[in-house]
Amino acid sequence: MKENKLLRYMLALSMMLVMGMFVISCGSKNVNPPPPTITEDGQAGGDTPFEVNGSGYVTYDVSTDASLSLDVREEALDEATLSYVDHGEDLTLESISITDISIDGNIATIKGTGDLFGNLGTGVHDFIATITDGSPDYSSDAMGMMIFSAPSSTSSATITVLYELSSQTLSGGDGFTITTNP
Repeated sequence: MKENKLLRYMLALSMMLVMGMFVISCGSKNVNPPPPTITEDGQAGGDTPFEVNGSGYVTYDVSTDASLSLDVREEALDEATLSYVDHGEDLTLESISITDISIDGNIATIKGTGDLFGNLGTGVHDFIATITDGSPDYSSDAMGMMIFSAPSSTSSATITVLYELSSQTLSGGDGFTITTNP
């Protein structure tokens, strides 16, 4: 009976090791394996520092375009810049602060607050930009932008999407680059 119980325990322990579920105990601290890192091709994961930069424009409604340029380093968000212009909407957004950046595969999501100018009004607004680094040139890169009606720090109970350009493949520009270990 004891052999059977010991055998089941060893089998369960072996499966936990194989499946990566085993946590090594060191005193009162648990040591887990480090998270995966971002690979050179921009694949997501882990704590490797990265940056997103570049510029590009999309053409929509036949002759109307929107452009975006940015320089965002994860380790220096206080120095990050983003500028967005939609000529069809007579809209300009200049970042005041970048509050978050995340990477999922070859797509970067940048969140921040910026000064909005143009037909949709003026003032401070939150935004979310999405950037796709699709290839070495701009031909498969894409960009998208959402601007909200008020910054999340306001006491307004209703914050809505004021402006949205869904992610679209670039028509031109230098393109966007997601770089690890800049």
